[in-house]
Amino acid sequence: MKKVLSILLAVCMLAGAFAGMGVQATGYLGATVKANALTTGDTFEMGMYPQSEVKDSSLINELSKITCEMQSYGYMRNSNSETHTYDSVDMSYADIVYGGEAYRKVEINEYRPYWTDYSADWGDIEEYTEQINNGYPVGNTYYFKWEPIVWQVLAKENDGLYVMSKTLLDSQSYHNFWEGITWENSSLRAWLNDDFYNAAFSKNEKDKINTITHANENSPWDSEINGGNDTTDNVWIISYSDAVNTAYGFSSGLYTDNAARRAQGSDYAKSQGLWVNNYDESEYYGDSYWWLRSPGDDSGDACGVGDGGCANGSDGVSFASDGVRPALKINLQSEIGKSDAAASRLPGGLVCAHAQTEIRNAKDATCTEEGYTGDVYCAACGAEIQAGKAIPAAGHNFGWRITKLAKPGENGLKEEICSVCGERTGETKHIEYTGHVTGDISNDGEVNNKDAARMFKYLSGWEVSINAAALDIDSDGKVDNRDLIRLFQYLSGWNVEIY
Repeated sequence: MKKVLSILLAVCMLAGAFAGMGVQATGYLGATVKANALTTGDTFEMGMYPQSEVKDSSLINELSKITCEMQSYGYMRNSNSETHTYDSVDMSYADIVYGGEAYRKVEINEYRPYWTDYSADWGDIEEYTEQINNGYPVGNTYYFKWEPIVWQVLAKENDGLYVMSKTLLDSQSYHNFWEGITWENSSLRAWLNDDFYNAAFSKNEKDKINTITHANENSPWDSEINGGNDTTDNVWIISYSDAVNTAYGFSSGLYTDNAARRAQGSDYAKSQGLWVNNYDESEYYGDSYWWLRSPGDDSGDACGVGDGGCANGSDGVSFASDGVRPALKINLQSEIGKSDAAASRLPGGLVCAHAQTEIRNAKDATCTEEGYTGDVYCAACGAEIQAGKAIPAAGHNFGWRITKLAKPGENGLKEEICSVCGERTGETKHIEYTGHVTGDISNDGEVNNKDAARMFKYLSGWEVSINAAALDIDSDGKVDNRDLIRLFQYLSGWNVEIY
């Protein structure tokens, strides 16, 4: 395979590199725009997909704390086209939400081979995977942020705005088994119209995507290799004819490098095993191959675009390291862009489990003003789960509080005071001196924490000097722990009597 790729690359380089078609393009990233206002080469955002790897260690630490159920990708090795049996690659993923953003957790426990029919008797798997070259070794967990998908406009046509992703969003085989196959029955078509379509787009965005019926052309290399029946799709990949259509901004040359066709993959695509030109001296460094839906020069092959943008040859359909650039058509009357791709919204196929909640807008009731239990929000995605309820005002809890102790030659004072907010009614009562100051255990004319400490020691059996007449705080004829409690309550400002 590597030899074939090298030959194709050499042919492309010998053919020479043509510049882009000179189309004046406008970027509408982060903006809202009408679909019918766009033209060839323009770019905009719609939908979301895992793309950039999370590198921040503190964020990775927080994401690793989130419990989630991993799902197998279902990637194949040792696939057999005769029996349609295979072994699964131990790679799994889970989509999680944190801080209002979505992330894909990826566990790579086994390498994904770049041929689905790879078997161990070929040699060590390390020689048949691109994940090592891309910096994603086995035995590790990686996180990728769901981000808005950037689309480039191919053309404004009668049946919709024809667009294709700017980036290679994933790495997939054209078909799971190396066998004669057309686009109609390929596993890539099924994946795009199910897994990708439902994950990448919200219902609102799906409503803007037109369902299109295509005629599938025969092989450009051998007209007797049939392209198969017409197909009706929401999402697809462009054909060979599309890739050499000058109206879409591409060059028409068969073996011609073309900047408009060159593409690079996301971090996520690389983690899935995308082939990447990692030759430092190459002018196409960082570029990758990507699939076209047209049949190749054999019934078990499909067309592709090389790392220089050369619409060249073909790869075996079971090759899993070519990139995927989804294409679709958008209703011309649709408004697209920022409103659908805002970072605050979750991907169309991801529903937050609301496992982490928090209370917002809570307010305690006071004596005169009602409170609020607070609204329950998801701490991960920020969605409101349940609205709160009003808490009736508590009302005052008035009681008599001694604000001035009676002393020799001086009356004391009781006031009617709310124990919650301290509001006074203005009602007062005088307290006559009865020969001692109740609670003045230390006999110094004051009632304070020193008296409570001395009473505690007395009740605990310590030998301490006390004013015995002041001990019976609640005037029940006994001196016990209830008197100590009453003294503590008084000192704490409770509405309690001390006699």
